[in-house]
Amino acid sequence: MAVTAPLMRAAAEACLHEHGFAIHISAASAASVIESAVRQLPDIVLIDTDLPGGAITAATEVSSAVPGTAVVLLAEAPTEADLLDAIYAGAVGCMPKHTSLAGLTRALQGVLAGEPAVPRNLVGAMLQAIRDTDANLLLGRPRNVIPDLTLRELEVLRLLARGSSTGDIARALSISPVTARRHCAGICRKLKVRDRAAAVQLVERSRTGLYSHLS
Repeated sequence: MAVTAPLMRAAAEACLHEHGFAIHISAASAASVIESAVRQLPDIVLIDTDLPGGAITAATEVSSAVPGTAVVLLAEAPTEADLLDAIYAGAVGCMPKHTSLAGLTRALQGVLAGEPAVPRNLVGAMLQAIRDTDANLLLGRPRNVIPDLTLRELEVLRLLARGSSTGDIARALSISPVTARRHCAGICRKLKVRDRAAAVQLVERSRTGLYSHLS
C-alpha cells in the first residue's frame, strides 16, 4: 500500500502493519505518488486531499495508469462533492481524516474485499447524485422529467444504445440473460415504448434535442 505524506506517520503505519498491511512508500506530491504507484503497483493508495500538486490529479492518473490499484482519498470533512470528485477521478471512496486508526484499518480491509470507502452519512446522497448525473448524461434531460430508471437499468440502456445484444449485456454486467431481458422489459415499460429499438431511438432523439416524446 502506498501512503501519502503528511497525513500518515509512525502511529498509523504501525497500526496498519499490525493488521497485515505493508507500507511501500510515502510520497509528498502528486507527481511522486503517481511515479511510486506505477513503480510499486500497490493494492491501495491513500491520498490526502491537501496533497501538493492536486489529490484529484494524482487519483485520476493512478487510477488510469494502475487500474489494479484502489485509490482512497482522505479529506478533513468529506462532503458529497468531495466524494463525487473522488469517484469520478477513479477512486473507490473518500474517508474523513479524523477516522480512527481502527476505523481506517477496517475501511481499507473492506476496500481489499471490493467494498467502497464511503462515510455512512454520504452513502444515500452519493447514490442519488450519481444516479441523477448518469441519467442526465444518458438522456440529456433534467432528472425530474425522465422516468425513474435504476442505475442498472441505465447501464442496460447505455449498452442497448451501443448495439449490445442480450448476451452482450449479460456478459458485460455479469448477470444472466434472463435478468438482462427483465431489465430491458422494465426499461421499455418505464419509457413507454414498445421494444428495445424504440428505447434506443428515444435515447438518440434526446441526444439530438428532439424531446417531444418526454415532454
